[in-house]
Amino acid sequence: MSSVDETLRSAIVKCSTARLVLELKRAQNVLDEDQIADLSRLELISCVYHLRQSVGKYTPLQDVVSNFKIGEVKMFQGRDTDMEEAAATRAQPTPSKSLPSIPLDPNIASLLSSLANMQKEAAEERRLAKEAADKKDADAAEERRLAKEAAAEERRLAKEAADKKDADAAEERRLAKEAVAEERRLALEAFAIKEADERVRLEKREADERIRKEKREDAERIRLEKKELAERIRLEKKEADDKTERLAERIRQEKVIADRMDEEKAQRALDRTAYETFQINKQTEERTFAAAEKLAQETRRIAEAARFETRLEKAFKTLRGQIHRMPHDSIGIIMYLKFLEDTFNLYQIDDDLRSSILAQKFE
Repeated sequence: MSSVDETLRSAIVKCSTARLVLELKRAQNVLDEDQIADLSRLELISCVYHLRQSVGKYTPLQDVVSNFKIGEVKMFQGRDTDMEEAAATRAQPTPSKSLPSIPLDPNIASLLSSLANMQKEAAEERRLAKEAADKKDADAAEERRLAKEAAAEERRLAKEAADKKDADAAEERRLAKEAVAEERRLALEAFAIKEADERVRLEKREADERIRKEKREDAERIRLEKKELAERIRLEKKEADDKTERLAERIRQEKVIADRMDEEKAQRALDRTAYETFQINKQTEERTFAAAEKLAQETRRIAEAARFETRLEKAFKTLRGQIHRMPHDSIGIIMYLKFLEDTFNLYQIDDDLRSSILAQKFE
């Protein structure tokens, strides 16, 4: 085997076969217990060496190494007895000085050998128990660490949930406050619109009353004019009748001529009366139409003024705090006019309102 890590190999060789078996069981899940039991010590050392080298550890493995493939293991060359020699040498104590050999009874020798084996087995059991206890302590420590991390994570999530809840509550309060402010603003606008509508209604009522009064006056004047005309006609007719009576004799003498003249005169009088009546009715209709047109123009002017004032007031509210007074230097004036145009376009201010807003800023 090329490029062998002698330090790692030496550390593995120093381990007993039982320790290597236990480590191989823990560190991989490819070989089962029966297959591991059939391995020689040389094969055990080769497998453990491959596992430790793959993860870069010199100490016994406690966790499973993923992607372990038995075909990738490179076996060490040599005999099992060569690999076990160092461990066997280390396990036998070296006497401090030579003792004289004393021949022992075979039974005693067998008993001592049995005791030695029992001690070795007890030591191995204690070692395995200690390893199991160490693993159990390590697992417990790992569980405590995981529990501590889980508790910390729960506290972090709880804190995030509380922070989110506080943020949501603050947002709800902000939205509620904005809603109240918006309702108050809409109520003020509705009140202003209602006042403007009431003012327009009162002005329209006054205009209607004024028109009705003018119509009544015109009707009364026309009635009086008609009455005066009828009275004048009556007087003229009476005067004509009197004259006719005074000139009855002459009329009788000139009956044909007088009758024709009377008929013509009566017809002319009727024509004149009809013409005058037509002129009076025409003048009355013209004055009535002019009064109605004047009322309509006044109503349109009042409505247009009310709508203009409402839009102007809304524009002032929208631009409140956005426009300052115009500077006096030329560059400042250019920048001010550019800023003013951008502000009007941003807030969608109508063109007919901009001059009024500028005039208010120049005052």
